[in-house]
This record gives sequence, structure tokens and C-alpha cells, in this order.
Amino acid sequence: MSLNLMRGVLAIPLLLLLAACGDGDATPTDAGSDAADAGRDTGIFVPRRDSSVPVGDPIPDCDTTDPLACGAGQKCDWVLRFVTAESASVYTGCVEERAERERGVPCVQFGRAVEADGLEFGALIDPCAEGLFCAPDPTVRGLMTCQPLCESTRDCGADSYCAGTPISDSIAVPVCQPSDDCDAIAQSGCGGTDACYLRPNGPYDGALSVCLPHSPITAGGGAPGDPCVSGGAQYISACQPGAVCWGNPRITPDLWTGSDIRCRSYCDPLTDLGDDDAGTGACGTGQCVWLGDPDLALNNSALTRPPGVCD
Repeated sequence: MSLNLMRGVLAIPLLLLLAACGDGDATPTDAGSDAADAGRDTGIFVPRRDSSVPVGDPIPDCDTTDPLACGAGQKCDWVLRFVTAESASVYTGCVEERAERERGVPCVQFGRAVEADGLEFGALIDPCAEGLFCAPDPTVRGLMTCQPLCESTRDCGADSYCAGTPISDSIAVPVCQPSDDCDAIAQSGCGGTDACYLRPNGPYDGALSVCLPHSPITAGGGAPGDPCVSGGAQYISACQPGAVCWGNPRITPDLWTGSDIRCRSYCDPLTDLGDDDAGTGACGTGQCVWLGDPDLALNNSALTRPPGVCD
């Protein structure tokens, strides 16, 4: 997935798209989604023209994944370019490189004006260094800082994941965001009606927790045992609160196969560990596997209280 928005708008759905999993043992990779309604005019934002950039364009389009996308003294940056006095398009373009703000430094989103011959209505660019984007800082309310861009959670560390920061109703820029470290068993630590869900961390060798609204794939779905994979992608918020979209809890997520993954109940490792042959309790006739068990060798550094997951 390229971060180039020339031919589409990157949208992050409420059903958080987590991992595309095949039938084999291949390592899961995060999947992205281009908005189906990329041509929709939303607010002041209009889509970039769906055609090749003409020679002489003052801010030519570029691909942030290409280190040679721009010429000497330039960088590929996020641009808010006004196409009329009241409408603007957002895309990545080649602009003059300057001393940029580094990771964690406070910033103003699209807070730097850029000048180029031929710009009729002007343009603003992101003030952060390449590989970063000015986004809300989840650790300080009301503050924006320069944060790492990502294409998938694998671009982030063990304590963070890749998720979109909205810049309009239909455009979101993906940045690495830290674990919410909510309590999955108690379903606490999230605001409003959000539920606490587990998801694999960046290296796919452990878990971290995030707060999301329950968004079932099908109406009324998401009960333990229900699927949470659709179209080859895993949706972690598809399960009902108290359940997790998870694979085999006895192995690391990078070893999961598509058939492993389904909605599974959380269980309390203090009360539900072991066999439950009577068919009662959180796991029915299954077992409660504590994700914090040292023998599992899971990296749970982002979790204060690793939960149990029913096998």
C-alpha cells in the first residue's frame, strides 16, 4: 500500500483492518483499504485529479515509499494544495527540503506555507521531517507532535500499531500509535462506548490493547466462535466486547493461519485456567490460556495485565 493519494483516498474503517491471512503459515501483513468513494467532495477537500501530473506542475506528485521520488534538495511531503479559493486537495508532492521538526516535537498540522512558481491559490505542507506526520499526540490531550508514518503495523514497534489520523471526513493518514493498555478482562480503560480489544504488536510476536467501538461484520455478529476475518483480512473490532479476534493463543501471531482466527472469549487467568470439562465458565469445554505465561514466549511488554484467551 503506497501512501500516495493521487489516485485515491486512504480511509481507515471502524472495523479496524488488521491482517491479511492466507491458508498457509505465511506471516500476516496489515491490509489497507482505498476508499470506494474517493471521488466524493467532502468539506473543503476534493480529490487529486486522476491523471498523470503534467510537465511543469509546480508541486508534482510523488510516492513516499520511493527514496528517489524527488530531486536534489527536495523531499516528498504531505501537501494541502488549494485548487480554488475554497477547495483543496491533499496528496504527497515534491517540495523544497528545509530544517524539519523531528519525532515528538510539537507541530501544527499543515502549518508551513510553501511557495512555487505557478501556484495560483497557494499550498501548505506538513512541517515534520520525512517519515513523520503532524498528528494528535495520544499522550497529551490537545497537543500535536511529529509521529512516525506507517504502511502497516509491522512498521511500528512492539508497543504501537498503525492506525489512521483523520484530516477530513474521507482522508486519514496512517501513523504509529501506542497501545491504549486497557484492561480486556474488566473492559475498563476506554472512554465512551469503546471496548478493549487485543491486537498483535508490530513484530507480531505478542499483544497490545486498543480501544475501539464494536463494529460487527454482519448484524448481530461477533459472538465467541463467529468469524472475524472477511475478504482475507482480520477485523479486530468485529467481536463483541468481552471477546477477541485471535488465533491459536498457544503460539505467536506470526505463526497463525487463517483457519486459526475467530472470535474467542477472554478469560480470567486467576479463575479460569485449565480444563473446564463441565462445560461451564468463560471457556465452556475449552481451556483458558494465559497470554502472560512465560512458556508461551509472547512479547506482552505493552500490556500491564495480559488476559487469558479461550482455546
